[in-house]
Amino acid sequence: TGPFGTCQLPKGGWSVLGMAGGTGLAPVLSIFEQALAEGATEEFILLFGVLKDADAFELPRLLRLEKKYPNFKYELVVAEGPSALCADTGLMPAYLRQKFDSLKGWRAVLSGSPGFVDAMTGACVELGMAAEAMSADSFTNVVPASAG
Repeated sequence: TGPFGTCQLPKGGWSVLGMAGGTGLAPVLSIFEQALAEGATEEFILLFGVLKDADAFELPRLLRLEKKYPNFKYELVVAEGPSALCADTGLMPAYLRQKFDSLKGWRAVLSGSPGFVDAMTGACVELGMAAEAMSADSFTNVVPASAG
């Protein structure tokens, strides 16, 4: 059982940053929940990005995880405001750069659209995260071959 994609928690004992765009939350959250349930003690921060408030889901689950695991925190990032769910709105790469001066020594798990994963990977590298400390799944639309 568990996630069957290539995304996994990178090896190491450093803090972990999860970055999920929309439905990319599912694999990141699964990886985080498994690590926490197995007793991981590192800091786990999940940045969950959505376009607008109506796109946010699983917030009660995230709140329960925050209460259960003192080393887990999440932040919702809404791209288009105004938002009733978060104070600041904007795109995730800008939010990441505002929140962190450096990501050197961090690990990352990323999931979402290819554009989201590319933008977030680029921001992580700019902030000093090693490429081997990142694991990502990007979702693409499946377009059926046209009959012709």
